[in-house]
Parts: sequence; structure tokens; C-alpha cells
Amino acid sequence: MPAHRKSSAVNGIVDRCSEERWSNISNDSLAQTKVLVESSYFGELLDLAVISTKDTSYEVLCRSLKSKIESLEVFVIRNAMAHPNREFFEVYWYRMAAIVADPILEHLGIFGPRAELEAAEDGEIRDVSEEWWSRGERYTWNNLPSDFAHDVTGLIGRKIELEELKSLIVSKRNPVVTIVAPGGMGKTAIALDSLNTVVHDVSLAESLDAVFFISLKQEELTASGVKKLDAPDCMEALQRHLDELIKDSDVADSSNVILCVDNLETVLLDGSMEFDDWLEKMPAHWKIIITSRIALDGAKTFPLKGLNTQGGELLARKYAEAIDLHNVSNDLLKSIAASSASNPLAIRLQVDRLRAGGDVNIVSGQTEADIIDFSFRALVESLPQHSCDVLECLFACGGSADRGQVHILLGLAVEETTEAINCLGRTSLITKELDEDSETLELAESVRIMLRDRPLDFKLRSEFAKKINATRAANRLHSSIQKHNTDPTHWDYISESVPDYLRKVLIDAMRLFKKPGRHEKDYQQIEKVGKSLQSLPRESKNYAEYWLTLGRLRESQRDCQSALEAYTTASKIEGLSSSSNKLRYTCRLNLGRFLSSESMVDEAVAHLEKLNECEAMLGEDIPEVVVTRFSSMYVSLLMKCDRIDLASSHLNLVKKHKIADTYKGFIPACSAQLEIAKVKRIHKSDCLSAVKGLTRSAEIPSDALSKDNESRHAIGATLYLNKELGHLLSAMRISDLLEESTTKLLCKSEELYELVYNISGLKIRDKRELLSVVKDLIKKLTDSKNLFNKRSWLSRCGIQIIDNCKHKLEEGWIPCEVVVVNGGYELPRFIMCKDETGQMYFAGRQGLKDLDLIAWSRIEKGYKIAISGISTPVSAKGRERGRETYPVPKYLRVL
Repeated sequence: MPAHRKSSAVNGIVDRCSEERWSNISNDSLAQTKVLVESSYFGELLDLAVISTKDTSYEVLCRSLKSKIESLEVFVIRNAMAHPNREFFEVYWYRMAAIVADPILEHLGIFGPRAELEAAEDGEIRDVSEEWWSRGERYTWNNLPSDFAHDVTGLIGRKIELEELKSLIVSKRNPVVTIVAPGGMGKTAIALDSLNTVVHDVSLAESLDAVFFISLKQEELTASGVKKLDAPDCMEALQRHLDELIKDSDVADSSNVILCVDNLETVLLDGSMEFDDWLEKMPAHWKIIITSRIALDGAKTFPLKGLNTQGGELLARKYAEAIDLHNVSNDLLKSIAASSASNPLAIRLQVDRLRAGGDVNIVSGQTEADIIDFSFRALVESLPQHSCDVLECLFACGGSADRGQVHILLGLAVEETTEAINCLGRTSLITKELDEDSETLELAESVRIMLRDRPLDFKLRSEFAKKINATRAANRLHSSIQKHNTDPTHWDYISESVPDYLRKVLIDAMRLFKKPGRHEKDYQQIEKVGKSLQSLPRESKNYAEYWLTLGRLRESQRDCQSALEAYTTASKIEGLSSSSNKLRYTCRLNLGRFLSSESMVDEAVAHLEKLNECEAMLGEDIPEVVVTRFSSMYVSLLMKCDRIDLASSHLNLVKKHKIADTYKGFIPACSAQLEIAKVKRIHKSDCLSAVKGLTRSAEIPSDALSKDNESRHAIGATLYLNKELGHLLSAMRISDLLEESTTKLLCKSEELYELVYNISGLKIRDKRELLSVVKDLIKKLTDSKNLFNKRSWLSRCGIQIIDNCKHKLEEGWIPCEVVVVNGGYELPRFIMCKDETGQMYFAGRQGLKDLDLIAWSRIEKGYKIAISGISTPVSAKGRERGRETYPVPKYLRVL
């Protein structure tokens, strides 16, 4: 007979051989043939015979022999002979005699079987060789089924899985192994094939006493529908069956036994606790192999996936050949494998239904529906309610979602969400994928299709969909606003890497932070958002934005210790979204701000010094905004610690770099603060130098506002400087201020005049003495350029004004008196004033043009002002509510 030829059948047999064994005989065709025969199933031997005789005179004989063997069901006879616990019927003898007596064997050159048949008929049973007896004695007692469902084709595409499973079975490390997969994936087939290999492994004969197989399968899916089976359906029945096997095998308590329980989900669904108790009573040295659609806690899980594309197509082809379904195109076989998602049972069912005359266009959809129902129906029906909710949640999310998103949508406690997901994780309904910072849950495709056609709770699914859409809309809106309006270093900025579920909670928190006041409802909302943050999955804590927001919440609740811990954690996070320099510096700057606000100045300086390493920081690709903000805070803190020289050095270094347009007011403000700090050192000992320093400092407010007129940071810095300058000036000795050189400087400096003018509105202790000094200056100095000789100044100082100098307003200006001042952040939001006739006017800061912000900040009730550009607003809503509307001025100035 010619040497075997390469084919898919041969390759399938080769796949079962170990690579080492096959490589050792790569150049020996005779040895290869021997290995192929030893590694083949009975049906594969017949296929090899046909392949090996192709295009020869023997091919017709081999095909005829194969046909007769199949028609006489020799496969069944072979299994009966291989398993001593199977009954051997008399008809089996005569069927085999018919095969052996057929002349085909002699034509093929096979004479041994005929000689043995004739000897048996003469009453002579010849001895079997010692080799066969020894091999037979070493087979392990077992009750494995005589017929395997995959005998027709062999186990295809499972070479790696078989090796791994056999390794787990013979290993003593894992006493319980669970093969987990959806229905139809071949859990039973791979378990039986592995156990069959084990019982015939001579090397294990000495250490293994018995292999028990108990099937709990209640039904099986066939081409004609679901077929009910007679099998144990409870733990009591399982134990009775096991007791019978122990009795039949005559194994002792100390015997080494492998017990395989097939389709364990039958009892797990209703009696998991009972099974746990039963498992505890099993002998410790027994090996337990379980096939189930549900994973078992504490067991080694062996997940079984579908066949790969090549394996699925090969199975479809071989099974079609085995059941005599001919004239099937390769494209159709590929389509069958693809539509079955490489589920072996689905592939066989489609081929069976095609052979039975089914329509190609209908068979695929029908089989898919049957497989899904068979695989998952009972499993899903037995799930706890929260686990069913998770399935609906995942479906609403498109089939997959982050664990955190699932938790937010469910609205359950962390423990409840975890328990629901863990319950699903023990099944084949979902898969989990872990990466560095998150865990993704994904529905199995078949489960997704089942939920599509048979919703568990459509109303709940709709609610999830509404929440998801609302979250996406809010996130899109925030991203759009953030893109155009939010500084990337601002603590309201949320990086793109933050997941949607966390982003939604952060946005909710930010809405609270932007409220100017705090009411009881606000605190309740803060508490609610705080609980939402703390109930998020642990991977949320890998994002610096999480800790920044938590710190802000705790700070608003005045829990300073918790706020400090949160800010500190945010500043230390490296990687993920905080890996960028922008966010890292934002976190650390915020920690410095918080330390400073809590009067922990030294700690704040020490923290910022670590961040500083100024030369390196400015050399990095750090945004100008960050550098400017850092410098402003750093210089202010250094001055509080009286480290003036270091502050001046740092500011000079920063001035060499481009300053962000948004923060141009910061640098002048810092420079002015340095001048003030220097004046504080000398204002009592050297009045003239102090006034010169004040003059230089007085130039800063107007400069800051001219560069950053709309920035509240610049406005705040300007107001702060004016107050500081006013306190310093009022603290100087009157005798020093009355010296001629000092008075000339005071009176001729336009900047200082504006400063002192504004000081007159301050509520400082020594204002009266300061004003008296200025009165003396006005009396002594007759210079026409004396800036203090202005009518507005004289009026404020209370000096008598003669009639011919009476101030006259230009045409169109209306004199008024302020009656209401509504305060805001540093500046009043609006005022109410009335004229001489009693007419009331409403003046809002945002609606006024060319407004002197310094003068506006000083306005108090009773102030004299002038307004112009009056307009009357139209407010239908106000009239409907019975509210009076007031005229609104366009321009305002303080008299």
C-alpha cells in the first residue's frame, strides 16, 4: 500500500500527536504511518485507507470495505468490545464474521482475521500475545460512555485545549477543575476525550484506580428539537448514582479516583449550598472534574471558547462528509461556521437540517434561535434580580460597559453591584477584560441576541437608555464649553481620559461649586455628590480629577483634614490623566493654595519649593498659565514668610518669559506686593523713601487693570493693593508726612493722589488723622498744581466750599443718592439710587459702560453719584408678577 498522502484528515490526526514525537520521525515515513495508525480513531483508520489508495486499484476496495463496516455498525461493536461493562450481543459476532469472511480483505492482502475466524469456528481460540494482555490489565476501570458524540469526526480544533485539560486533570495542584462554557461549545466532548486518554495512559495505570462519569444533562438539542434525557436532577440522585459506581468498581476509600460530573448547572441553579456541602464530603485525594455553564467558587476554572475559523470550517466539512451530505460548496460550509459563531453543536445542527432537506436561508436563523434558547434560557431565569438588571444595563450600553458606568446606572450600593457582577462572572453570560485602570464587562454575542429578542425588563432598559443619553449629552456639552472657555490648568478642567461615568459625577459636583451662596439644600446636595464619589469603583481613584473634586467637597464642608488628604493624593498621582504636566502642576498648585488658606504658610512654601525647582520648571513644556499662577502664589507666600529677596529673584526670572494674556495682571500685582513689603520695613524709619516706594506701588493698580480690565483676579489684586497702601500711609507718623519734601511728593504725584483719594473711603482706624494731615497740606500749599485742591477731594474731606466754586454737572447727568447696595464677590453686583424727585433707578455692574471699578468698589449707601444714558427696560414677566420695573442708566460716576 503506498505511503499516506497529506490531507485535512491526516493533519487532524497529526494535531493530536505531540510535537516532540512527530519531529523525531520527520524523515521516516514508515514510522509516521505507525504513529498515525496508533493515534487514529477507528473511523479515521478507514479514511486513511481510502486516502492512501487514492487513484489506485485498491481505492474501490477500501471504499467498499468502509461502506460495509458503516452499514453493519462496526463502530458500535468496537465500543462494546472496548468497554467491559457494556453488553456484547450475539448479533455482534455474526456481523463481524460477515466482514472478516468478505473476500475484500484477501484482495487487500489482509489474511489474519480470516484465519482467526476459521480457527474459532473449529473451536480453537488462539492465545493473545503477552503484550496485549499486559496492556489490557493496565487499563483503568471506568464507566465512560461507549459512544462519543464526536466519534464520527473526532475532536476537531481542540489540540491545545486537550493538552491543557489533561495537564490539569493529572496535576495534584487543583483538586477541583471546572470546564465553563455556554451550551453546545463541547464541554462534555473535551472532558470525555481527555478522560479517555487518561484511562488508556499506561503511565497513569499504577496511580489511578477508577474514573467515574456522571451526567446530569436533562435535555439535548437535536435537529428535530429538544430531547428530554433521564439523568439525576438533584444532589440525592447524584449521590445514589455515585454510590452505585463505587460498588461496581470495588474501589476502597483510599483509592485514587477521578470523578467527572457533567452539566453541573442542573443542580447549581437550585442547590448551590447543597453541592458545596456534598463537595466538602468528597475524599481529599479524589480529583473532581466538572462541566458547567456556571463557574464554581474555589475551583480552577477552565474556560472553553468556540472553535477558531479554521476549526469551525473543518468541522462543518468533515461532519457533512460523515453523514453523506455531498455537493456542499466550500462557501456554504464557511457560511455555516461563521453563522454558528464556531459553536460545534450549532454547526452540526445546521448540517443535519440541511441533510434533512431544510432551506439554506431558514436553517441558520432557526439554529441560532434554538442554540441561544437551549444554552441560556434556564440559566438566565435562575439569576438574582440585580444580575438580570446588570444584563439589561449592558445591553442598553451597547453590549459592553465599564464596571463604574454599570454601578452608576444601577444606583445600587457598591456591595450589591459587586455581588451582582460576580454572580454573572461565574457564568458564560458575560466576559471581563481587565486593564491597568478599569474593568470592562461585555455580553456574550448570543446573550445580546437573546436579550434583543426577549427583554428581561424592557421598562428598565428604557430607563437605562434615558440615563445614558442624558449623561452623554451633559458630557458633550461640558466638553464643548470646556474646549472654548476652560483653561486646561483650571481645577474645573476634566481631561479626555476620564471615563463618562466619572465625568458625570464630576460635572454634578462642579455645578455646586459655582453657586455663590450656601443653603441647606446645597449642603444636602454636596452630601449626595460626596456619597456618589465615594461609592464609585476603586479604579475611579486612579484619576487626579477624582481627588481634586473630593478635596473641594470636603473643603466646602470645612473638613480641612480630609480636604488636605485628598489634595495631597491628587498631587502625588502619576500616570493616567495626571501624567500630563498641566494636571500635575494644577494639583500641586491647588494643594499650595489650600495650605495657604489654612494659614499653613510654611508648609505651603515648602510644598511649592518642591514643585518649583524654578529653572527646570520654566525649561519644561509647562503652559504659561501654570507658570504665571504658580509665580503669583509662590511670591505671595514668600512675602508672608518675609523671604523678600527670594521672592524678588523668582519674579525677575519669570519676567524673562512670556506671560499668559489671561493673567497679565498678576505680574504687576506681584511687583507691587514686593514694593509694599519693602516699604513695610522702612515706613517708620525713612518716611521719604517709604512715600517714594508707595508712589511706585501706586502705579501698579491702574497698570494691572489696563492690561486685564475684565479679569476678577486683576480687580481683586488691585483692590488688595489699594488697601495695603492705605494702611501703610495711615500708619506713618504725621510729623514725617508734614515735612516739606514729603508733602511736595504727596501732592504732586498723580498716582498717589488717586491712591489717597480712594483711601478716604476706607474704614481704617487712622483715617481721620490722615485726612487732617491732608487738610493741613492743602492750607499750606498754594501751588495751582496741587492735586488735592480738587472739589471732589475737598468735599470728601469736609472742607467748606465757596459758592463760586460750586460743582456743576454737565448736561444730561442726573445727581442721585445710593439707597441700596447689593454685594458680590469683591464688587457690588448692582445698586439702587434715587434722584431729587424720588425716582428710583437700577444700575447693574454688567450693564454699565466705562465704569471706574475702583470707585464702584467703594460705593456705600448714602454715596452721591451721577448717572446718564437712561433707558426703560421692557419686562413682560415682571409686569405679570406685579413687579415694578426701574429705569436703567448706561453711565455712572461717583461724585
